[in-house]
Amino acid sequence: MTSASSPSGQDASFEETQRFRQWWVVALLALVFVAEVGVFGYGLYRQLVVGQPFGDKPMSDNGLIFVSAIVIPFTTLLVFGVLAMRLTVRVEADGLAVRFWPFVRRRIPWSEVRGFRAVQYRPVREYGGWGIRGMGKNKAYNVSGDRGVRLLLDGGKKLLLGSQRAEALEAAIAKAAGREPGGVD
Repeated sequence: MTSASSPSGQDASFEETQRFRQWWVVALLALVFVAEVGVFGYGLYRQLVVGQPFGDKPMSDNGLIFVSAIVIPFTTLLVFGVLAMRLTVRVEADGLAVRFWPFVRRRIPWSEVRGFRAVQYRPVREYGGWGIRGMGKNKAYNVSGDRGVRLLLDGGKKLLLGSQRAEALEAAIAKAAGREPGGVD
């Protein structure tokens, strides 16, 4: 494990950053992007350049331009937004630093951690997939795969941190927190 300095100046004994890069995620995003931009691009070309109405009940030229000006940038932002998301987990001397960019920034001091364990889980069945998932007292931050570290926090809350290196994350938590894994069922 390499040490990296955090914004707080602490050294991290473990750091992992993951991104949505599964082939099926990239393929789905590419399909959505090509379909949206292709349909609206073709519609704009056909109606504005060629002069033939687009569709069975065509919009006015201004309506088509307005809707395209909303849909195309929104789709572009959505695709690139998903590709830019990342989950970073850092084990530091005073606790865990978790960042699911751009949505979540969370520090979990060791005093709030009641237990932890590297686990294999079922992302779709247990959490409904990948991302920021779960409700109430059982949440997950995961990007890919089916491995992670489940934390038991104050108040009976559970948080699963997805990891491609779950055992190394568990070992780093054990060392930094000064206790053995366990206490999570």
